[in-house]
Amino acid sequence: MIAWLQKHNVVLWLVSLLVAVMLWAYVMVVQNPERESRMSIVPNFVGEESLLANHSLQITQGAKMPVSLRFLGRQTDLAKLDQSNVQVLVDLKNVYTAGSVKLAYEVVLPPEVADRITVERAEYYVTLQFDTVDSRYVPVRLKLEGAIAEGYVKLQEILQPESIRVTGPTTVLDSISYAQVVLERDNISKTIEAVPLTFTLMGTNGSRILDESLTFDLEEVLVTIPIEMTKDVPLKMDFIDGGGLFADKNITYQINPASITLAGNPEVLNTINSIKLTTMDLAKLFSSVEEELPIVLPDNTRNLSGVEKAVVTVDIHGVTTMPMTVSTIEIAGQVPPAGYEVELVTTQMTITLRGPPETLELIQPHMLRVSVDLTDVGLVPGTLTVAAKVSVDGYSNVGAVGDYSAVVVVQEITDEQEE
Repeated sequence: MIAWLQKHNVVLWLVSLLVAVMLWAYVMVVQNPERESRMSIVPNFVGEESLLANHSLQITQGAKMPVSLRFLGRQTDLAKLDQSNVQVLVDLKNVYTAGSVKLAYEVVLPPEVADRITVERAEYYVTLQFDTVDSRYVPVRLKLEGAIAEGYVKLQEILQPESIRVTGPTTVLDSISYAQVVLERDNISKTIEAVPLTFTLMGTNGSRILDESLTFDLEEVLVTIPIEMTKDVPLKMDFIDGGGLFADKNITYQINPASITLAGNPEVLNTINSIKLTTMDLAKLFSSVEEELPIVLPDNTRNLSGVEKAVVTVDIHGVTTMPMTVSTIEIAGQVPPAGYEVELVTTQMTITLRGPPETLELIQPHMLRVSVDLTDVGLVPGTLTVAAKVSVDGYSNVGAVGDYSAVVVVQEITDEQEE
């Protein structure tokens, strides 16, 4: 019996449900009562492209503000409305200047229900802000987030292009300061070549500018960061012993600055251990001297120190000088060619000797030899001045200071003279 009642309760429940569905269908289909529906629709704009082309105007505010609508009609008609088939149209044909404008709008319903649905509006106008559209070039700046490795230096970055063309409302363009690209690298020790990076527009106050009304002539910037190796390189100078001076015994010198910092390709810098300022011939050095010399850089390097000249101080010690007159001068080297004869005009000269004081006391005139070498002299008839070489027999630590010369007369021998 209980099972039977349970069975019949289920049947009764099903029957009740069926009756309810039938009553609902009757009311909805047959009676089709009046109902209401509400929607918020974002407007569509008619003539927006023409507005931009003919008047250089663009909507900057209000374009995405939805319009609130209330629909009244039969249930079956309202059910056919949705966001895809209800339009709010705003005609822009009467907009000519920038500024705030109120425009009427039209609500377009599906044709099959348009004459059976009443539309109620909270507002009959939309308020839009129009602005003049222009194009400007905005400089590109790099923001490097990271660090350069020790012993390397970053050169000026190369941005391609250096500026981008931005098109949009002038009020927005006025707020743009630059376009920023960000590169994140750490411990940079080699050149970064042509990395494509997107950019962000930055305002004068450092804030980002995100505005969908802006367009650009490109989407990415190529960034190259040249990196060079750095190296501290000592400055030096070489000496040629002579004139009674020996670099390792009689010379002390200082160079200021003692070194400079170079930058360049690692393959180049690894071959550079010093920079020579000059080679000094000690035979021509009469006394201690302070001299300013140019710093000549090796090829393909840069001077990060910025110092273009160095001051060299050379001090002489352990020697003294003494004059001595010599009357014996000889012609050495190549014999005059046939047809010429050479005669010395200079028969005596005073030589300045330099060496340790105790050695100079031992020097006698007959120990000096002055010779005129004609080997590399282009002989032509006339009076010529040629270089003379001075040497001291028996004392290598004594020498002549300075340059010396003698005058010779070259004559062409005639046939009569030969006879």
